[in-house]
Amino acid sequence: MRADIAAQAGLSPDELDRVRSALRPGHQEGLAWHVVDARYEPGSRFTVLYLVDDRLLAGRMSFDGSSPPPSQARIPLGAPWADAIGMEVHALADDPSLPGLSRALRTDVMARALTASMSTPGGPTRVVRCRPTVERYRPFRSCTLRLDVWVRASETSAIGRRRLFGKIYPTRTKADVVYATMSDLVALNGRPGRLTVARPVAHLANMRMIVQERLAGTSLDVFLRRGAFARASSRSIAHVRSVAGALAELHTLDISHPRRRSVAVEFDRLVTRLEAAAGIDPELDASIGRLADRLRLGLVDLGLEEQPERMVHADCKPSQ
Repeated sequence: MRADIAAQAGLSPDELDRVRSALRPGHQEGLAWHVVDARYEPGSRFTVLYLVDDRLLAGRMSFDGSSPPPSQARIPLGAPWADAIGMEVHALADDPSLPGLSRALRTDVMARALTASMSTPGGPTRVVRCRPTVERYRPFRSCTLRLDVWVRASETSAIGRRRLFGKIYPTRTKADVVYATMSDLVALNGRPGRLTVARPVAHLANMRMIVQERLAGTSLDVFLRRGAFARASSRSIAHVRSVAGALAELHTLDISHPRRRSVAVEFDRLVTRLEAAAGIDPELDASIGRLADRLRLGLVDLGLEEQPERMVHADCKPSQ
């Protein structure tokens, strides 16, 4: 976020100074701080992901008093400036919103947890080694780990290597719901169509973590970064159509889900989030307003609120 945009987005002069300081930590105590990502939620909080040497650190400051003031004891080496601007800074493993993350990053803990929890068609599994690697980290929200696992077969004692993926959630309830839903969805694999779901192999409840098998193929975000989509070849178009077909299949499934979503409520939430554009780019705001009006009329015509509830994808984006 540029400082001028932050000012137009409604930050007070004091808040703007704090944001500037958070975005320009520079060199502190001989350590070079680099901003990897930043997220501003209007009127609420500002979150920054830093890279310091080879470590990821997350910083968060609140503008509405919703989070406790930072404690000097929680500030990592090289971040004494954070206390002065009212920012919490944590090493990745110490993220207070993801209490299971520190244990999930320990190879011995993960090996034992997977041995106790992992299900395989061949019977009991003994994990002799597990190497976790951070794949995607959203500070104070979630963390996805790549798990290289070495498994000893119960019958032959041979050791084989597998690659799994685990996602850690902020609440146990969220992890429970995800595991139950994925277990229902995976039962549909093998039927005609494009949709194939990664099979959940472990639910590590104490870590709030779901572990799934790896799906064959290329991740869509990797595919798009390679520029294949920009070249618009027939092969790239076929890939995108395949993804769209799988997503459409997901939306037609007659599977219940504990979280109820109203189309009207979700749309109003979207419009509220987009209102911040007015202070940044009036022309963009007007364009968004016209599109919102068209969508609202279209939703009324479709009468979706009267239709049976269906499974939906929470946030369709390349990394999903």
